[in-house]
Amino acid sequence: MARGDPSAPASRPQDTVAELRGAGLLATASRRAVLEALAGRDWPVSALDLHAEMVSGGTRVGLTTVYRTLHALAENGVLHVFDREGERTYRRCADGPHQHLVCRECGVVRECPAGMIAGWLAHLRATADFVPDPVLITVTGVCGDCRRDPSS
Repeated sequence: MARGDPSAPASRPQDTVAELRGAGLLATASRRAVLEALAGRDWPVSALDLHAEMVSGGTRVGLTTVYRTLHALAENGVLHVFDREGERTYRRCADGPHQHLVCRECGVVRECPAGMIAGWLAHLRATADFVPDPVLITVTGVCGDCRRDPSS
């Protein structure tokens, strides 16, 4: 399932302390460690998997702390929560409005700038008398890598 390197550098430089403070959270050591462990991931990760990775990488952190930290970060808009077969998974997203494109084959999440679907959202408002929440839109499909990979 895991293509890519979850430990790859983040796609954008982030000041973890400023990000936490901007979300109204204290920049505790556990929050900083969890955010740093999530940097640069294309795939959401569960609390259990993240804890195992952090511990195997030498970070001393308890599983309950990881669960609580992920929950607090998600509640304050620092992380996005995805459902993977009934399990909550978490991913750190870029700043600014965007939607998520999720591959149902490999689980990769790509961010789509909000402007790309603005016309469709306007059409929904006009024709369906429905105002979607553009912050929470997730589109599921198959990514190009999986479409081109004959083994998937």
